[in-house]
Amino acid sequence: MFMMVIGDTKRGRWRVRQTVPYDRVAVTACMYIFFCVTSSFSVFETIGSPFTNDNLGWGVEQNSLFFTLAALATVVFFIAVKPMAARIGDRWTLLSGLVVSSVKLTTMLRVAQLTWHAV
Repeated sequence: MFMMVIGDTKRGRWRVRQTVPYDRVAVTACMYIFFCVTSSFSVFETIGSPFTNDNLGWGVEQNSLFFTLAALATVVFFIAVKPMAARIGDRWTLLSGLVVSSVKLTTMLRVAQLTWHAV
């Protein structure tokens, strides 16, 4: 339970104004997903260009196009989240985001592994 403590400045005393229950599983899932997404974006932005340059032979133009398309896809997904959450609910939206992120990271690691063995 989360309790909000409000100070009454006129009388100099404290009182509990409202108790709000929260779901620990949902909060933990949100923190885990935020960590995974933030980590994957920072790692991808850091090593993405050198990786594609060395292993795929992409230059500045190809990398710029790739990152532009990735940014557009991100914007489309951010726009689609609100109607999706309204239609299927917050928990299922969160779960589907976790599944899509997991599939994306697994695919990226598999492609990197195949590319590394091909060299």
